[in-house]
Amino acid sequence: MGKNGKAMAAVWTAILTAAVFLAGCGMTGGESETPVETQQTAEEETLEDTEALLENAGLTGSIADCTEEGAHVVETQIEGDVAVAPALGYETEAAAVRYQDGMEIERISLQTDGTLLERKQISVSDIEPGDQVYAYGNWTENGEFLADRMIIVTIG
Repeated sequence: MGKNGKAMAAVWTAILTAAVFLAGCGMTGGESETPVETQQTAEEETLEDTEALLENAGLTGSIADCTEEGAHVVETQIEGDVAVAPALGYETEAAAVRYQDGMEIERISLQTDGTLLERKQISVSDIEPGDQVYAYGNWTENGEFLADRMIIVTIG
């Protein structure tokens, strides 16, 4: 299994882990309009482009809990050709993530074969426990991750 397989293995592991979370972090109420990139315009982006983007994330994992200010992410570790996530109930170590002002958040929907279906901007209120997240930013000396960009990936 090569680089592409590792990225997809990480996505699948996180999606399976995410299936156990049901509660949302978002606020209820009014919905905001967000631009949507349909499959027609998304076809320009290849699977390799998406995988390269996801491989460059500073933090990858599943959202354990979240607020409007930040989240805790259970990290997905890549060990050889296998993506490893803690079993349900053993997520004792979660990275603290703080959202930076102006953080860009996208939701990317992929088909099971990795083909891009949709890519759209979302808000912090759309992030939910169990979401597979790829976060970009910097680690602080105290171990907190300062996110200036997040990509939420869904399959199907």
